[in-house]
Parts: sequence; C-alpha cells; structure tokens
Amino acid sequence: MNNLKLIRKKDKGFTLVELILTLAVMAIISFVAFQSLNKNYEDNMAASSGQQIKDVGMAVNNYIVNHYDVLSKLQNATGSASDPGPRTCTTANSTCVITTITLSKEGLLPPSFNNKNVYGAGYEITLRRSGTTPYWNVTGLITTDKALTLGGRNGQPRYDLLGKAMLSAGPDSGMVRTSPNKLDGYKGTWSALSSDYSNIKTLGTLGFQAGYGSNSYSAFLRRDGTLPMTGDLNLGTKNIYGAANITASGKGTFGGEVQAGSWVHSKNGYGDTMSIGGDGAGDDYEIRISNPNRPITVYSASGPTKMRVTGTLTADQGLVSNNTLTVKNNGSFGGRIGTNGLSPDDLPNAWGGGVRTWDIFAGGTIAIKQNGQSNNNVWAFSANQYGDLAVSRNINASGNINSGGTTSGNYLKANSVAVAGQWCSDNGLISKDWSGAILSCVSNIWSKSSGVPAGTIAIWGTGAIPSGWLECNGQGFDRNRYPELARAYPGGAVPDFRGVFLRGLDRGAGRDSDPWRGVLSYQNDALQDHTHIAGTETAYHDNVPGSPTRNTPGGEEIRTYSDRTGNVNTAWGGARISNETRPKNNAVIYIIKAE
Repeated sequence: MNNLKLIRKKDKGFTLVELILTLAVMAIISFVAFQSLNKNYEDNMAASSGQQIKDVGMAVNNYIVNHYDVLSKLQNATGSASDPGPRTCTTANSTCVITTITLSKEGLLPPSFNNKNVYGAGYEITLRRSGTTPYWNVTGLITTDKALTLGGRNGQPRYDLLGKAMLSAGPDSGMVRTSPNKLDGYKGTWSALSSDYSNIKTLGTLGFQAGYGSNSYSAFLRRDGTLPMTGDLNLGTKNIYGAANITASGKGTFGGEVQAGSWVHSKNGYGDTMSIGGDGAGDDYEIRISNPNRPITVYSASGPTKMRVTGTLTADQGLVSNNTLTVKNNGSFGGRIGTNGLSPDDLPNAWGGGVRTWDIFAGGTIAIKQNGQSNNNVWAFSANQYGDLAVSRNINASGNINSGGTTSGNYLKANSVAVAGQWCSDNGLISKDWSGAILSCVSNIWSKSSGVPAGTIAIWGTGAIPSGWLECNGQGFDRNRYPELARAYPGGAVPDFRGVFLRGLDRGAGRDSDPWRGVLSYQNDALQDHTHIAGTETAYHDNVPGSPTRNTPGGEEIRTYSDRTGNVNTAWGGARISNETRPKNNAVIYIIKAE
C-alpha cells in the first residue's frame, strides 16, 4: 500500500533528487550566460573608453595646429577671444598643460564633455616643445588621471581591458604597464617617459599621443611654413602657382620641360656651380663655371663624346682636346698640329692662351704667346719632340709623361695614396701613404723608401721609441696597420729582448753548445764546467792566469778561499758577487722596424 502511494506521488511531480539536478543545470546555464553578457559588457566599456581618449587626442591635434605659434613660444593663456585657455606653460621643462575644458572652449570637444570616461577616470593633457627655432616640434600626451583597475583582483589594473581600449583607440594609444615612469605605445611602436611628460606616473593608466610625430598628425599642414611635414604632398596632376622660391635637399624629377626665365644653376660633386643662361650683354648664350681650374666635359653613355662646332670657335683662355684637334683655316688646313719650329705668331690670336693636342711634333722650340704678349701653357698628352719644349707655366697630362733623359725640378709630388705592404703593379713606382711618407714599389710590394725593411732589429739608446719602430718587449701589434711587419711576424707580436744579450745563431759554426737552436729561441744562463784543485794547504786554490806583479814559480796567481762557498779574497780586495754571471755592459733598448 505504501509503495503504491509513492508511485502515485511520482506520477504527479519530480523527486527531490531530480529537482536538485534541474536547479543545478539551470544555475550553470545562467552563470555561463551571465559571464558571456558580462564579458560583452566589459568589452564594450573598454572600447568606449578607447574611442573617447582618441576623440580627446584628435581634439588636441587640432588645438596644436590652431595655436602652434603661441605653443612654440610657451605662452600662457588665461582667457581671450582667440585663445580662451586655460593653458599653463613652464619654460624650465618646455611644457604646457591644458584641460578638456580648454578644448571645449575652443569648440574641439562638445560643451557637455565632463572630463570623465565610462569608468569615472578623468584626463590629464601635457604638451611639450622640442627641436630648434624656428622649426619647433610640439607633441602632446593625454593620459587618464588614475589607473583603470575595472574591478581587478586586489585592485590591480585590468591590462586585458586596457588592451581592448587601445585596439579601439588605434596606433597612437598606449598604456603604463612595465614601469610607472614609462608609457608604451601600440604594439611597442612608440614610447614616452615621465622625464618628458609629468602625467606618466601610475601603472594601469591609458594614454594617447598627439602632435608632431603621431600617426594622425601628418594630415595637418601649417600655412605659415613653420611646421615641417611628416608625410608626402601629392597634388594629383594639379599645378603649383605663385611660388617665389622652392628649396629642396633632394632631386627634382620632371616628366616634361624645365623652363627658367633667367639662369639655371647646378652644382657638381666638388661643390662648384655651373650656370646656363646669359645676361643682356655680349650677344651670346653663356655657360659659366665657378671654378676655372675644372674643364667642361661632354659625355655619352660610354664616355667622352665628340663635339662639333659648325661656326667660329673662339677661345679666350685655351683650347683643349684629349684627342685629335682638327684645325681648318678657310678650309685649307686640317689635321693635327705638327710643327717644325713653331713661332709665337703662327697661332692665331683668337686661340687665346695655350694648346692641348694629342700629339705635338716639334723640331725646334715651342713657345706659345697670347696675343704676342706673354708665355702661356702647352698641354701635351703624348709628346714626340725633337727639340725643346719651353713652357713658362704648367704641363698638364692625363696620361704618362715619358722621358729618356733626366727629369728635374724643385719638387716631385705623388698624388696617389698607397698602403705599405700591399701589392703594387709595377716595380719602381713611387707613391705615398696616408701620412705623406714616400712608398716605393719593390718586388711588387709597397715599401717605405727608407731602405730599412720592416722587422729590422736595432739598438736604441733613449727611452723615447722613434716613429715607425716598436720596442722589442713582446707586445702585440695591429697587423692591418703594420702589414709589412705582419709578414715577418704573422702571429702579431714582436719578440721580447728585455734583460737579455743577443747571440748570433750558430748555423753550423760549432760555437754554440746548443747547435739545434732556432731563430729567437731563448737560452738560459750557465757556468762552464771547471775544476777546483786542492793543494796540500789547509785552504783550497784555483789556478788562474798569473799577473805580472804576483806570480808563483808555476806562473800562476794564488787566490786563497776562506771556504768553498764564501767570498773570494785576494791581496787587492774582494770579488764582485751577484746572482748571475755577466760581463761588463751598458743597458740599451732593442727596437724593431714596424713600417
């Protein structure tokens, strides 16, 4: 009967166990749904705070553009029609502080903006001037005035939600995370320090950079030209009108013509100026160069090319040709200049000063005069002459000057620079190193002209080592600086001769008891084997070569020792005692030729 009652109750509802399980499942479902809703709520709140700090940052960008002139001068603003403020500037650290109220008064933020984000955090804005006048850079940093803990555990910042806020704010956003003195920008692309911005002070604060150097600031261009652009200017096939001067440090590329109403100036790699154009005098077109010592060369793709003049060619200072110079006088003369005793009057006055040709054939003296007044230059690139070549000024050759006799002059100057120890192509060449020391090509190696090869060891009598030498003290040396010495000592160290005598290598002479020794091998000091002869006296005697004043009948000088190990006593005093056996000597320094 009782069992039947239980069955009937079960038919009418749930058992207690079933009810508990059902409630547990419903609680789990509700908790998961709540967690999901809460996460969406947190993400939306973080995105909203990121968008708001971005809005403040863009307003600061516009504020810098509108007030760049006073910001670059660090001027305060307490309230005026054009500059309402508030703005407080400090020259000590070149910063200005503004508020969101300042931006609202400028109309850059809504009047209803209350300086708070959805988490109740306000904003601090610091503007900083850097660079040099007149091109000051003004940058800004906006931070929340407190950490965004957002309910974090133990009041710790929620860096996950700060990251979501940065995703919403974009690449100019950042957060204070690794140090309270540093704000790290979006994906580590930029950073700022508290030494520059005093509003960096608390871990967990959200930040946004503005002004010069920020990503969005390249969209602004100041009309007064005081602010450099951070991006390119693309006119899209449009024109520029009314420009007085255009100054550029790079090159200009034009798809069409280049027109100038006056001169066109350009510089070469030496800094010389060449101008094309002309003035209103002389009835000519002009090419002017600022350095008269440099010629004008016309090049084709593969090198110098031909230049043809169909009219009159007038040279007031000189006519130059590195190849055949063809001269026609009313069509009756053509070819190279070949002379047999050319007199000054044989050259037309219109040629001006000097002749440059490939070959000059002269059977007599060549003396060139300009307008019959004074001697000038003769340039000969391959001169075959049978008489004298008389030049009162310079001979300039782009090739070789060959002479079968003596070449004399006041000075001989080498314009090339070579490195001692490196390979050279032609034995007998003369050059110089970077310091001006003369080098000569010997056995196809550049060597110093002193004649003393690197590695030569010499005796030196002062403490100051001469230039180009090193002390033989075992020191290492730079093998790149002393390549010739490195050929002799490839290990990069000189020998150590301090405190030792040098001995010639035996090399088969039979004088060294160690005939197998090698060059620079060390040999320790030693005393040659000898015998002390004991007499019938109670003391011992040594037989040594006698002296003329104290001889024994056997021709020997008798020295009596008080014992075998003590001092030597002779009739004229005690012997010199030391811990080494040595001859009389003077101390010197051994040095080695380094270059």
